[in-house]
Amino acid sequence: MKMVRILVLFLAVSLLNGCVQYWYQPGMSIQQAQADHQECFKGILRQTAINAMSQADVQAMNNCMAQKGYSLVFAYQLPKSADRADPVSSPYWKLYGVAGEPRLRDYPLFEY
Repeated sequence: MKMVRILVLFLAVSLLNGCVQYWYQPGMSIQQAQADHQECFKGILRQTAINAMSQADVQAMNNCMAQKGYSLVFAYQLPKSADRADPVSSPYWKLYGVAGEPRLRDYPLFEY
């Protein structure tokens, strides 16, 4: 019975993790993806307060990321090597996380 509970818990966590969505562009570093995301977010904050964000503001954010060449993908669609920054959400709006290629210096070929 204990094994069944562990299996059910594992499956539930796996399914929930697969529901998270990320902005991703192949070949783009995680740092650049985060910078682009921050730039789009700041553009929206210039127009509205964070506690007053509407669905239209979130759509504008999504359009900004799409114009920069990012696609919205589920976690399970990302390459295993991709670094991820989890999404930020509130009860009033939902933003998506960002993902990108790891920095080259995280996996050095040579010691500097």
